[in-house]
Amino acid sequence: MLMRKLFLLDIDPATWSIIDELHKNTSCSIKWKNQLSQEFKVYQGVKQGGLLSADLYKLYIEDLLSLYENSTLGCKIGNININAVACADDIALLCDNPYDLQILVNHALQYSQLHYYTLQPQKSVSIQVENKAKKTANHNWNFNLDNKEMPNLDKSTHLGIIRSTIKQNNRSKEKQLAYRQLLIKPDNSNSWYIAIKKLLYKYDFSDIIQFLDNPPKKFEWKNIIQKKVDLYWIHKIIQNSRSYPTLTYLICDIFLPRKIHPIIDLNNDNNPSKGALSIAIKLKLVTGTFMTQSKRASFTKSESPLCKICDDEEEDIEHLLLKCKVLEPIRSPFINQIEDNILKDASISFYKLSTNTQTQLIMDCTKLRYQNSDLLLNRKTEQLCELISRKLCYALHTIRARTISMQKKHSK
Repeated sequence: MLMRKLFLLDIDPATWSIIDELHKNTSCSIKWKNQLSQEFKVYQGVKQGGLLSADLYKLYIEDLLSLYENSTLGCKIGNININAVACADDIALLCDNPYDLQILVNHALQYSQLHYYTLQPQKSVSIQVENKAKKTANHNWNFNLDNKEMPNLDKSTHLGIIRSTIKQNNRSKEKQLAYRQLLIKPDNSNSWYIAIKKLLYKYDFSDIIQFLDNPPKKFEWKNIIQKKVDLYWIHKIIQNSRSYPTLTYLICDIFLPRKIHPIIDLNNDNNPSKGALSIAIKLKLVTGTFMTQSKRASFTKSESPLCKICDDEEEDIEHLLLKCKVLEPIRSPFINQIEDNILKDASISFYKLSTNTQTQLIMDCTKLRYQNSDLLLNRKTEQLCELISRKLCYALHTIRARTISMQKKHSK
């Protein structure tokens, strides 16, 4: 049956021949209590203990796994189907509906009968887990496999590992191993327990031993982790951002995980596709990665820091956004829109603001609220100014790039 499956899967003939030779005239014996049984011939199935065994087992039951994958029955995480978890040819069926679970069991039985193999009764058991979140009554459902009732257990052993419903007592081997590893292994060890210990210390958790002695509930543990991880990264990102001079115009103190910064927020943009293009330019400007002529000259001595469009003064961010005379016809309509909005809100003219405040208003107007500034805007005005300044930055960049490109063509 194995070779037939490989043939149907269109395995390369040379590979098929090698696998066939590995399985021809195979004999097997069983070791039990340090004694070996007499040898017997193996005529079908996968060679036990072979290098390819795990992969060949999966090929052997691939159709069954595909059937489960495409099924609508069983447990899901979001839209991901997790009704069948497989290790080689061992499958754990997960389902919160007993009637659906019986159907999944029947699929496995029919597949085994079709391919002439027998399901091992010692492994074919059911473990019923009480759903504490839904507080449902724990019914002892009975499931049948080939007209025989499957035993209901609270744990099952596979490859020496106990599959249990929930917490084990303090005398379990797994818990004793955890204590031993944590107490004996040094911090430079490659032990999984030490790696987890370091991770917990990184996020300011208390001693890992207390979680072994008093494990929290699932949702409580999730909330603890989220709060600790959030606090760590809020502090780290805010502290690191203050050490970067290129982030002068960007407000980083309002960083919150899973919250969108106003600069990249497209919720208020009537045309998100175009807004996404303009955001890229705005981000380069506000993070200091936009290559102005003065910055280019600081890297290359042969370059002049003068603006290549007007040749009047050095081209920095302020010059590009506010001072370049050639770009004034492009700039004016957007500045006038900003002027109208701040006049209505704060009764202050844009042109009466300092150059630094004007630049900050265009780059990231939300930072003005946290500075000692005479200009205080409400949220709605900030959103409007952000949308306008986003378009302004994109328009200035486009005309600047086009003009410099034309100058290069003429110089050739």
